[in-house]
Amino acid sequence: EFLQDDVSVAALNSGTSAIHLALILLGVKAEDDVICQSMTFSASANPILYQKAIPVFVDSEGETWNICPQNLEIAIKDRIAKGKKPKAIIAVHLYGMPYKVDEVHAVANKYEIPVIEDSAEALGSHY
Repeated sequence: EFLQDDVSVAALNSGTSAIHLALILLGVKAEDDVICQSMTFSASANPILYQKAIPVFVDSEGETWNICPQNLEIAIKDRIAKGKKPKAIIAVHLYGMPYKVDEVHAVANKYEIPVIEDSAEALGSHY
């Protein structure tokens, strides 16, 4: 009922593959900027390179060790000022700690940038 009738589902072999597919579906291509948090497992950032895109690393905040919403907005403004609006944001729920979902999504929505959630380490967590 939640998914309604217009839905497609793909089962993949890894979180890396899922992020890679999400980037493809969002149309990320060579030289596009994609934001990713700096403190994460390499598999969160590798799919950006698979697309020949440019990872833009954003520092983490101290409470959850995940992407900092304030630093995210600074990075977005910086990239836009340079004429390169990011094509996506990869937000990671690191070590079972959810990132600040509401704050990060508020920033992403403000600039109309899609968020890809890396939940590979989120098993058992809640927000």
